[in-house]
Amino acid sequence: MTEQYPNYEPSWPLQVFGQLYHDQGMKKWGGFYLSDHTAARQREAKTAAVVAARQRHAQMNLSDMMALAQLAIEKQLSVTAQSNTATYNLAGDLVLPPLIQGPITGYTTQHLRIAQTILAWADMRWLAILDEHQKSTTSPSR
Repeated sequence: MTEQYPNYEPSWPLQVFGQLYHDQGMKKWGGFYLSDHTAARQREAKTAAVVAARQRHAQMNLSDMMALAQLAIEKQLSVTAQSNTATYNLAGDLVLPPLIQGPITGYTTQHLRIAQTILAWADMRWLAILDEHQKSTTSPSR
C-alpha cells in the first residue's frame, strides 16, 4: 500500500477520527441514552395510567358468580374476574389488581380456574362474561 500511496501513514486515520470525531460519538451515545430514557418514562406513564384507570367493581354475591360461571362453561364463553385483594402504594392510593380474563378451565366449590389462574371463590369480588368484541381487544392477564 505504501508503494501506491507514498505519503500514507497507517496511524493517521486513528489520530484524526480519535480527536476530531470523539465528541460526535459522545453526542450520538448521549442521544441513544436520552432516547432509551424517554421510552422508559413513556412506558412507566402508560402503565401508571392503566393502573389508575382500573375501577373497583361492586361486590357480587357468591351464588350470582357461580351462576355466571356455570353459564360461561355451558356456552364456552370467556369471563373476566376481579380479585378482592388490593394494596396501597406509598402515596396511600388504593392499587387494584389487574382483571383476570380468559376461558374457565376448571371449577370446584372452593375455586375457579380462569385460563392458568386459580382464584378462590372467597377472594373474588366480581365476575362477568366477555363478549366477542372485548375478547379481541383485551389481552389475557398473567
